[in-house]
Amino acid sequence: MEPASPLHFPFARRNVVWARPASTRRRSAAASRAAALALVCAAALARAQTFDAGVEIAHDSNVTRGQLPEDVLHDSYVDAHAAWTWRRDLTDFDTLDAGVTMRGGQYARYTRLSYAAVDGTLAWRRKLGVGLTEPWLGASATLSYEDYREDVRDSSRLELRVEAGRRFTESLDASIGYVFDRRYASRETPDLVPGISGTVWNLQGNAVFARMGYAWSDRWQSDIGYNVRRGDVVATTHRNLPIFLASDAIAESRAFGPDFFDYRLRGTTQAASATLSYAIDDRSSFNVVYAYALTRAAQGLEYRSNLVSAAWAYRY
Repeated sequence: MEPASPLHFPFARRNVVWARPASTRRRSAAASRAAALALVCAAALARAQTFDAGVEIAHDSNVTRGQLPEDVLHDSYVDAHAAWTWRRDLTDFDTLDAGVTMRGGQYARYTRLSYAAVDGTLAWRRKLGVGLTEPWLGASATLSYEDYREDVRDSSRLELRVEAGRRFTESLDASIGYVFDRRYASRETPDLVPGISGTVWNLQGNAVFARMGYAWSDRWQSDIGYNVRRGDVVATTHRNLPIFLASDAIAESRAFGPDFFDYRLRGTTQAASATLSYAIDDRSSFNVVYAYALTRAAQGLEYRSNLVSAAWAYRY
C-alpha cells in the first residue's frame, strides 16, 4: 500500500499511417528530456555550492502492500540520485537553500515499478541563538515529477514540511516535524465501476514524525525515527470484497501481471526505522537501514512491510 510520500493506467493512442511508431516517439521524447536534463544539471553543477550523490540497494518484503498471502509480493531495487544545492545567508541566523535533485530506481522482478524523477526544493532554516545547543526551526517545499514504466503511475508531487530540532550535546541531536503530501496523477483513467473513480494515484496525506541521532565516535553514528501518517494509500491486489468496500478509487494494474487491481483507500500508517552510518572519509559514508511499516484501514485491512537497504552517500 503506497502512501503519497518512495512507487498508472493504460491509455489508448490513436495511430495514423504517416506518424512515427509510438515506440519511436516515446524514445525520441525520452531522449529529448534526457538531453534537456543533462544541460540543466551541467549548468547546476557549475554554480551549485553543494553536490550530493548516492546509490542504494534495497529489498522490500511487500511492494504490493497486500494482505493476503497471494497478494504479498517482494522485490529488490537499486536507487541512485544526484543533487545540487545553493545556499544564501539571509541574516546571521537564517539561511535559504534551493536545490535540484535527479533520481531514479530500477526494480529487479517487477520492472514496471522502475522510474525516473526530478525534484525542486526550497528550504528555510533559522537558528534560535548562538551556540551548538541552541534549537532551530525549519520549513521546506518540494515539487516533484515522476515518470514510471507503468504509465498510469506517472505523477507530480507536492510536499510541505515544518520541523524543529536541537543538538543537546556534541553527540546527541533530535527533531520533530509535520509533513503534508499531495500526489497528482498525470493521466485520467476510465472508471471501472460506476460511481467509483478510476484515478487511483491522486493521493493526499498528513504525517507527524520524530527522530534522534547519536554519534558514537568520529566515524560511527546511529539514527532512529518514527512517524504516523493518515491519508490515502494504494494497495495492488487481486479482487476481494473487503478492499473493494473500503476503496474510493479502483483501476486495473499491469505492474504485477494479470488480474491485479490498484485500490485507493484511507489508512493510518505507522513506520519505524533504524540507521547505522559509517563515515568512510570527510566526504562519503556507508549507511545501513531497516524500516518497518504497518498500515490499518477500514474493513479490517492490515498491511505490513519490511525494508532493508544499504547505501553509499557522497557530498562535495
